[in-house]
Amino acid sequence: MKKSKYEDKKMNILSKIIVFIITSLYKFRVWYFKLKMFLIKRFKKNYKQTTHSERLEECKRIVDLAFQAIKNKSPKLLTPHLAIDFTMFKQQEPIASMALSSFIQQFDEEIDSFLVVNDTLNKRILTLNCELNVINPLKTRFIVFRFNEDCQIKEIELVGARAKIIKHEDDGNRLVFDKPAEKIISIPFELKGDLIFVSATINGEKKPFIIDTGAPNLLLNNKYFEKPSNLFMGGETQSATGTVSDMAYFHVSDFNFGEIKLHSQDVMTANITHLEDFIGTEAYGLIGYGVFKDYDVLLDYENRVITLLNPEVSNNFLEKNYPNNAFDKVPIEMNGHLAKIRGTIGKMELDFKIDTGATVNSLNESIINDLIEQIVVDEETDTLYGLAKETIEIKKGYVKELTIGNKAFYDLKTIFEANLVKNVDNVIGYEILKQQKCLISYVDKYMVFVGSNLGGIFSHSSI
Repeated sequence: MKKSKYEDKKMNILSKIIVFIITSLYKFRVWYFKLKMFLIKRFKKNYKQTTHSERLEECKRIVDLAFQAIKNKSPKLLTPHLAIDFTMFKQQEPIASMALSSFIQQFDEEIDSFLVVNDTLNKRILTLNCELNVINPLKTRFIVFRFNEDCQIKEIELVGARAKIIKHEDDGNRLVFDKPAEKIISIPFELKGDLIFVSATINGEKKPFIIDTGAPNLLLNNKYFEKPSNLFMGGETQSATGTVSDMAYFHVSDFNFGEIKLHSQDVMTANITHLEDFIGTEAYGLIGYGVFKDYDVLLDYENRVITLLNPEVSNNFLEKNYPNNAFDKVPIEMNGHLAKIRGTIGKMELDFKIDTGATVNSLNESIINDLIEQIVVDEETDTLYGLAKETIEIKKGYVKELTIGNKAFYDLKTIFEANLVKNVDNVIGYEILKQQKCLISYVDKYMVFVGSNLGGIFSHSSI
């Protein structure tokens, strides 16, 4: 059947309309895309200009804050503005922030003024070059601040400065001690403020020191061992009771603790006078992990004796000296210089650091609600005094029952503090260790509770 001319014409017009619509839509889409890209580029350009201006002002404000921190010897003013990858003196975190803290605390020149000389932007890193003018003597220091896109300090460079960085957390292996031939070393101690005090000889003089398994190594009190003037900076470290700050080196000619000797080496000093004030007695330093790490350490609070045992003779020593006692052997893990042991409160398993420098046990405050039936928290807060210069307000109370291995401990005085120690949430100290003889084997990684009248709860076979 043939189509009429009218129908052909109608189809032709319809086809043209369709083609026109399709072509128009395509052209509109192209022009829309071009306009969109133009607006985006224009807006982005203006946005970058505005952001850079605001970013520059914010970074200058932080630089001003940095100089206020130096003048006031207050590192905390600057801490919130450090990038996670902050570096100083070519050191990365956590050493970099320690270096900055020590530089600020030990900077003893009087600041006259400071000036931001210029700024540069390269690969999204904003650099501010600054002049620090000091008096007595009159001179200019140059400090470079580098900021990331979030206005956080990525790097601080002291142009021309020399620094001796103290890595106290890694110091457990730095000092070299000569060990005696004796495989059993017994040393009497005194308890002062629930801390273990022993006598040690340093540079020919016998002085009181604290046994602190939470300290990385031998650490001297800078109150008695003056910092050498040629040291530009030190660092800080953490303990169970706070931050040890204002660190430097002191050259020790000789040191003798139970015939474990050190000769002609640079030993760290730190400000621990706050701890002396709390105890009410002199403490010339801390004897920590690096001194006795090659021994099994037997703590006997009842008889006030600490015994250092060659690991080869530990089992025979326990069997011979405590024939009527039972033993419970519990594995430990080493986290740097800290020994960690597993314990249970209620149904919750927790890791605890073993620290003779902790006069009370501590738990992370964040788990209080999970242990509400197993702990009692006092309504009033208390003040914690430790190795830090400042005091810490904490909650206190007691734990009804803590089980370690097969042994249960009851009604333990405990403090609850969420940020008591960086990366160390829970600590056991004097409250646990005083209740029986305890042996800590750093070499073979276990701890032994020496029990009496325990009637088979423990067994000798576990040794």
